[in-house]
Amino acid sequence: MNKTLTIDLIRNAYALGNAAYRARNPESGTDSKDIANGLARFERFSAAQWAGIAALGIDASIVEGIANTGNVKVLLRLPQLIDYLVTGDHRALQGSAKTAVVEALAIEAGAKTRDALRFAATGKGDENTSDQIDVSKARAFVRALGGTLISASTEPTQNSVAFARGNLLAILGIAHKTDRRGMPELNRDSGLYRAIAKHVNRISERDLIALSEETAAKPKRTRAKKGA
Repeated sequence: MNKTLTIDLIRNAYALGNAAYRARNPESGTDSKDIANGLARFERFSAAQWAGIAALGIDASIVEGIANTGNVKVLLRLPQLIDYLVTGDHRALQGSAKTAVVEALAIEAGAKTRDALRFAATGKGDENTSDQIDVSKARAFVRALGGTLISASTEPTQNSVAFARGNLLAILGIAHKTDRRGMPELNRDSGLYRAIAKHVNRISERDLIALSEETAAKPKRTRAKKGA
């Protein structure tokens, strides 16, 4: 049985991640702001949020991935994604944390290729890929997550932060990539993946249909702020 995840374990893992960052960047002589901001987000979690983390089965097994990821954006976005998994509040999601959820749901909407995944998330790219995906459903999921499409210019980087080996969703056991440029593989048996589906499914079927119809009739493309 794995140990309970605590703020002390998080602090230790982030300290190791920051030490690795400084070793990779000796000329900077400073700590990573992204790592510091990610840790500060964890520090602000309430007792109810920590209880929710335990209830979802997020335990101390993730600390090794935190310490070893080597990607500071993962450490910035991880608490945002965990906050969303616990609370269901999409406002917690920014950058690659939002991309992770949007693209996981796009896979559920039928995306089977990297081009289709990019088109579903950004509205840019090869429109022929719409043949393999329910675009209106994918857009409705985006609307349910705040209504902003992913920026096409930053999507490749955010996709990597979200899905690449050792990164955001891999640490949580939700999804991973075996090929850096390929499609993510979802772990649909993951309780955390089911938590994403649960939050989205809180929208009634009637509301989801209405969102789909509205999106299909009036495509609206607003852009997210740049950044991973």
